[in-house]
Amino acid sequence: MGRLPPTRDKKRLLLHVPIGVICAFLTFFEPLTGLLATAGFFLYEINEDWRIRDEAYVDVLGWLYGFVGTAIAFVITRMVVKGLIFLTGGTS
Repeated sequence: MGRLPPTRDKKRLLLHVPIGVICAFLTFFEPLTGLLATAGFFLYEINEDWRIRDEAYVDVLGWLYGFVGTAIAFVITRMVVKGLIFLTGGTS
């Protein structure tokens, strides 16, 4: 199968960002559930690419943007909160 048009690639990529966000939140708060959700997503994408050759790397890249973006936001938020607690003399 040929390369998808760039506009369609962008839409597919953006469609999978929320899945990455959900997997990230699950991983932070329920690690086993997050791991299972991530494994399920990757198994689905591997199967889909193997069966219909739809260039699933676009979907995985969208997932990755959502997951990593959420992880960075989570880490920064945690650092800021811990810094504020330290500056105000509270305990973390």
